[in-house]
Amino acid sequence: MKKMFKFGWLVLIVGLVALAIGYFNHGAQNVTFENGRPVVQRQASWNLTNKHFNRVDLDVDTANVTIKHGNKFKVSYRGLDRNKPTVTVKNKTLRVRQSGTRSYNGFSVNGISDHLTITLPDDAQIKSGRIALDSGELAISGVDLTNVKVTNESGDVDLSDLTLNGGQTNLSSGEFDGHSLTIVGHYTVQNDSGDNDVHTVSADGYRLKTDSGDNEVNGQDKDDQSIVEENMNAANTLELITTSGDNEYND
Repeated sequence: MKKMFKFGWLVLIVGLVALAIGYFNHGAQNVTFENGRPVVQRQASWNLTNKHFNRVDLDVDTANVTIKHGNKFKVSYRGLDRNKPTVTVKNKTLRVRQSGTRSYNGFSVNGISDHLTITLPDDAQIKSGRIALDSGELAISGVDLTNVKVTNESGDVDLSDLTLNGGQTNLSSGEFDGHSLTIVGHYTVQNDSGDNDVHTVSADGYRLKTDSGDNEVNGQDKDDQSIVEENMNAANTLELITTSGDNEYND
């Protein structure tokens, strides 16, 4: 009992030390202990580039990623300095590399999440490339994608108000949400252990497949059918596949 009491006081003292360090470093900060010494993890914002691009090559470990329309081309980042991505634009291809970790041994005074924001003008679109995330959330709104491969290991993908012309999305353990999508050609969503939901989608045909879940079309449960499809020989089709989740399709 005495050992537990002493340990409790030690944890309290460490917490108070971390809180004091954060306070005297301009407010609440995350504090880690490296080699027994407290280190303040600062959060800041950076404008990384304003160059024009129409192709992407993104490899992101920790950051949540938002792609949207705005007044001009802009790539910005807010988060921990140590996780700041490297960004280059060459031959109209935006290349982003970000590595880091969301968890570390330390006392968290203020939760911090990395966020990468990619902005394109209203008349711009992404014509090819890949978007790969490891543990963040991906949200794309209003920016059309042509032949873009999206992968996410342990986060969600949310696509809204855009056209998907070819390409695919692969998820391991996240949710896929699509809103106001227009499908040109064939588009596939492949999910290992999450749900796929699409609402207000414009497509000529669809195919839903689940190994351990339910399929629903326009509010109607398909009575435990593992595969539901309609008009898959058409020009513009959407395929939703999940291993252990549900598919919901609403046109």
